[in-house]
Amino acid sequence: MKKCSFCEKNIGSLSFTCKYCSKIFCNSHRLPENHECTFVLISDSIEKLRYQDTLEFVNRDLSVADIYHYFTLKEFSPEKTIDMIQFILERSEDAQTRINCVHALKLLNLKHEKVFGLLEYCVISDKNKEVQHVAVNILKELYPKKSKNIIKWFDENDNRGRAG
Repeated sequence: MKKCSFCEKNIGSLSFTCKYCSKIFCNSHRLPENHECTFVLISDSIEKLRYQDTLEFVNRDLSVADIYHYFTLKEFSPEKTIDMIQFILERSEDAQTRINCVHALKLLNLKHEKVFGLLEYCVISDKNKEVQHVAVNILKELYPKKSKNIIKWFDENDNRGRAG
């Protein structure tokens, strides 16, 4: 049985999901002001995505496209969007899903340090060559100066992998 995220009472058949924090609430706490929602004021302040919030979204089977869609509707802040994409990127076994994440990072068009870090992570850590190549191409496009060292490293290691 579902429990209210605020008062922890069991909820019958009628539960409410906050559009800001995506937690489940009873009728009494369904409004953001009644459950002290920390996500209501999505402004210049940096919003921290909690692990539990991420799990609730994953349980809804949100795709990368859904996350991008919520970002364009301004229901997700840039930081929350990047955190959600990072969550999927680091946990997905499917190479195509990871490629979609990398493309979404480009489409977000955010000059954010974390975006560079995620793309760099894909180049260095991803086992799939296609994911690595897509990340390298996007790094070249979005961060041409900043990515020179990582691209040089990738080219050297990629050529060794082909020769060996």
